[in-house]
Amino acid sequence: MKLDSVMMGEFVSRLAIKPTANVLTLDAINEDILNRLRNIYAGSLEGQPLFAVNTRRPWFGFPFTGLLITDKGFAFKTVKNSFFSSLMPLRGGIATLPQAEVRSFQIGQHDHCFGTAYVGHECIVNGEVVGLIRMGNGIEYDETAIETVNALASFLFERGQLNKAPVPFRWQ
Repeated sequence: MKLDSVMMGEFVSRLAIKPTANVLTLDAINEDILNRLRNIYAGSLEGQPLFAVNTRRPWFGFPFTGLLITDKGFAFKTVKNSFFSSLMPLRGGIATLPQAEVRSFQIGQHDHCFGTAYVGHECIVNGEVVGLIRMGNGIEYDETAIETVNALASFLFERGQLNKAPVPFRWQ
């Protein structure tokens, strides 16, 4: 995958991204948010941030999850995809990949955790579920954020930057 600010600008203007507090691109990632991301990703932040999912800490008791794409790499922070994650959300940790190693990514199925509380959606990178990312900080998930992440993956696939198009999922 190769994504830079020019291609990201084309994506933003072409798709006319609907505003959402959970997905930020390019100039919307100001210095305050950039400092917050540096603290969250603990040094994994290299290069110019182009796309960020979740830039705020979540409600009390739930660990931060998110996705960050820079002009140099791809970072994500997840919780483990487990039936018991709603009771005890175990951190999946921070993973960072150089852009060249990212062959596909998308937001997948809604969690299948115990209970009715929303925990997150599958984060799928290179065809593998790497954990759950909470798509929003409220009780319900942010459908626009999910659509935006998957639209970016489709956009990059169409440009030959990814090897696999995202698979459409029907949300619950």
